[in-house]
Amino acid sequence: MLFREKAAVIVFICIAYILVIDHLTQWGNHLWEKNTGNHARYAVMQKGKVGFINGRGRLVIPMNYEEGSSYSAKGLILARSGKFWGFINHEAEVVVDFQYIWAKDFSQGLAAVARRQKGMFFPAFGFINENGQEAIPLKFTQVKSFTSEGLAAVRKDLLWGYIGTDGNWMLNPAYDDADDFHQNMAAVKKSGKWGYIDTHGTWVSNPAYDEAGYFSQGVAPVKQNGLWGYIDLQGNWIVKPTYTEAHSLSEGFGLVKGYDTVGFVDHKGRLTFYAGNWINARDFSDGLAAVEVSSNSKNHYIGKWGYINKKGDFIIPPRFDWAWDFHGGLARVGLTENDIRRGYVNKKGRMIWDPADWQQSTYFRRNIYLVAALGGLFYLFLLVRYIKWTRRIKKEAEEARKVEQTRARPSPLKPY
Repeated sequence: MLFREKAAVIVFICIAYILVIDHLTQWGNHLWEKNTGNHARYAVMQKGKVGFINGRGRLVIPMNYEEGSSYSAKGLILARSGKFWGFINHEAEVVVDFQYIWAKDFSQGLAAVARRQKGMFFPAFGFINENGQEAIPLKFTQVKSFTSEGLAAVRKDLLWGYIGTDGNWMLNPAYDDADDFHQNMAAVKKSGKWGYIDTHGTWVSNPAYDEAGYFSQGVAPVKQNGLWGYIDLQGNWIVKPTYTEAHSLSEGFGLVKGYDTVGFVDHKGRLTFYAGNWINARDFSDGLAAVEVSSNSKNHYIGKWGYINKKGDFIIPPRFDWAWDFHGGLARVGLTENDIRRGYVNKKGRMIWDPADWQQSTYFRRNIYLVAALGGLFYLFLLVRYIKWTRRIKKEAEEARKVEQTRARPSPLKPY
């Protein structure tokens, strides 16, 4: 064989070997995650069971669970096996046994959990650390997760207060309801109305609202007299109650809905972008927001979902029947043309896996790759044999031609 032919054979064999190893082992996943830095896990469901794929759409945690976190960038993954919740790592190893009847994802190194106690009708709530140890005893009636301020809202008997990561009371139980702290402010309910307190428990905005959201970029949505508006950190109106629904700002924009309006406002309350054919939307996440656009001339409220950027331009055209937020570069989407079909889409609008039947399509693609690789090797084998055979035939033909020429050549005359 010539040198270039040998080089081509070696390259093809290496590519085929890599494809086979990549699809039969986890080696390809580890290499891809190391090079991209994306170690996230995304939940998928097949036949009523939940498993997890990585960012390239490969199943890395088998579908053995009833429920689980929809997305995990790093750390432990919340999952339910049978009737109980526990935590697994990104390699599917159980770190916290399945023993809790309720649990939330880890936040600030602690996870809220609940378990039934002997002799008690209602479950007891508390917090565990990432080793599965009870960092804060299960003694509360209800709890919420810790925030960056290091405080968590907890209920003891009938009233809510706030504790620190050491489990001690920072704000004693005094509220009918309480939400998480954001920007050192928390919405709390007192005597049927919502207001805001700071981390010292001082009222910043007295209870005067029917409902209240959390602060972001110095503004918060509040509901008064049936309509939503926005206030600043001092309780002054930025946008007077105008909308039927208003969300806290996410990545600089707050989703608002009116009787005939769906759009987004900025931190000054200005309606930044909207369109008359928008009928629904979700908050911004990973730089994009899902928006539903009317697609039925007979019924304005039937539409398709797509994704817009922060300029209001569609990056992914509306074509989905439902869509969720982006996390880690992927978003869950669905199609219901024939049945419920779920999948993930990336920011370029390409489906990471077939939403019709993820597991079946993945195995099918894997088998196609393997058959192609093995077929290529077989073809290469035949090609090499053919090249050797043709060269041998040519060589034999050349030798036969030389023999014939030798025989046909006249013998030199012998002298008398």
